[in-house]
Amino acid sequence: MNAAEHIVEAYYRLKKKCFTVTDIKVEHGNNRQIDLLAFDKASGECFHVETSVTHRLNWRPSLEKIEKIIGYKFFGIPKPNSKDAENGKDYYQNICKTYELFGIKPKEVKRVICIWARKESEEKVEEWLRSQEKKRDVSKDSISILLFRDDVLRELQNCIGTPHYEDEALRILSLLEQFRKQTTSQDLQH
Repeated sequence: MNAAEHIVEAYYRLKKKCFTVTDIKVEHGNNRQIDLLAFDKASGECFHVETSVTHRLNWRPSLEKIEKIIGYKFFGIPKPNSKDAENGKDYYQNICKTYELFGIKPKEVKRVICIWARKESEEKVEEWLRSQEKKRDVSKDSISILLFRDDVLRELQNCIGTPHYEDEALRILSLLEQFRKQTTSQDLQH
């Protein structure tokens, strides 16, 4: 699990109050894995979360790029020019089998792709997400985009406080938040 995936897992666990499982090997998935499965006991919602984060604004993924990530990560579509693509193989049933091993019905999974920030307007993205759901024959509001910069970091900063000494990633976020609070006031107290 890389740092961004770790932070997204903490967001679902601490902010969204979900039970989480990370780095799940897809059953017979040819080295595929699921970054995060999260279960919200209160609502009964199950989330499959994939994280694809880079912090340079000129690297924000286009909707076309996000479509490829969604196809590969959530629906098992092989990367172009791969042997699996040449052989017409996909891994959607393997991904569904993996959900089922965790007691999750594939039709009920909410698929979330986490990116740093989006290029397009929120309205355009919402329209595009609904078209992806129709294209992939999944229920409305079952595919979404989570923004690492604007949602995850901001909301996690507000709920982690100063503990979490044993978790290096959360401790760093906590220290950075305290730095921001203490150095943005007019009078720096030494």
